[in-house]
Amino acid sequence: MSEPHHPLLKNEEIDSAMKGNKHYLNRDAERISVCMSDVVGMQDSGLGVHKVRLEPNGESTQIHYHLHDSEWLYILSGSGILQLIDSSLHSPDNSNNHPRNGSSDIPKLDTPNLKENKIEIEERKVEPGDFIGFQGGIIASKFAHGLKASSEGLVYLMGGTREKLDVCCYPELGVSNIADAKSGQEVIVRFNPVDTSGKGAV
Repeated sequence: MSEPHHPLLKNEEIDSAMKGNKHYLNRDAERISVCMSDVVGMQDSGLGVHKVRLEPNGESTQIHYHLHDSEWLYILSGSGILQLIDSSLHSPDNSNNHPRNGSSDIPKLDTPNLKENKIEIEERKVEPGDFIGFQGGIIASKFAHGLKASSEGLVYLMGGTREKLDVCCYPELGVSNIADAKSGQEVIVRFNPVDTSGKGAV
């Protein structure tokens, strides 16, 4: 059995351990990062904390949300654009007229994609000292997210929970990734994607 890492992880060791990793669904997205919590032996803690660097004008990931894991980001240096998509479905009828309450009628779902054939991407500038947090669960679909660096690049801390089972949804692609941490197995499923191009429903 190897000796555990000292609890103090120095800045020089963190930076030297950072490596590039491209997103498997978006080859334009590459994060240069290290999971600091794993280095000091916290793999089984249920938490993960990373230091991440994006090259100038780089992307962090494919826009997504988690149905189980919660995640957060804290901007250290540089600047960028936080991208948000509301990919949730909204039911205008919250009365008892619902199949769960014995009704034979299926409630009509109302989503911007059906009305406008387009989902708007909300963009917010992020700078050093800004904190961004995303809770897991059904409400997470309201804030599907991605991050883009400005021309000066971007450095931030990223962390979150590591649930035993998580579903990561990519609304623009119509793809969800289901991951079982215990077995290490993953499966990809497809659903109807939302359109952010303005060209009509996908």
